[in-house]
Amino acid sequence: MSSPVRQTGAEIDRAILDAAARTFAVHGYAKTSVQQLADAVGYSKAGLLHRFASKQALYDAVVAEACRAVEEILDGVADVAAGPARVGLALELVTARALDRPGLVHLLVASIRPASDEPGRLALHERLLRLAALLTDTATDADTGTGTGTSTSTSTERRLRVTLALRLVVDAVLTQDDPLLQIDRARLQPLVVDLATAVLGTATPSLVKEQP
Repeated sequence: MSSPVRQTGAEIDRAILDAAARTFAVHGYAKTSVQQLADAVGYSKAGLLHRFASKQALYDAVVAEACRAVEEILDGVADVAAGPARVGLALELVTARALDRPGLVHLLVASIRPASDEPGRLALHERLLRLAALLTDTATDADTGTGTGTSTSTSTERRLRVTLALRLVVDAVLTQDDPLLQIDRARLQPLVVDLATAVLGTATPSLVKEQP
């Protein structure tokens, strides 16, 4: 009988950070207790505090990991020309990351709304703004100065579409907690990407510039 494979320290921390991120996303920093975090990660309070000295230290680690996740997504599409192909690839990367690290992406979506009262959250929100701009191709206009200007109503619509698309990704992934709703990742990922793309309306000229 083979012995169970032991997790490395990095794998343990990765699991802790993901579970903690999900807890912070649901309750917010101020309303999350160390006991809630310990319960979420399956540790005693003493065991959790042995790995992370305080709730603040754990939160800082979670936010740093989430910021890295956004940077990796942005880097992954940096060489792709603005347009539907770049939006589609970004959604694929977001969905893949959500399937791998659902807690982190849950926190990312929760950070779309500014939370300057929560330590470190503003840095995450700023990265989310860059991702949101990319998902509606507004980054190209802003960077080159070639945009024709965007009305307040259109900007609001874009923000709403991005928020809904990213929430759809998170909600679809979180449904996999229910055994009755679980489907194979190979089927789930393209389904989620297609639905998020439809929400963004990437084929709509008002939201995405046509490529020559």
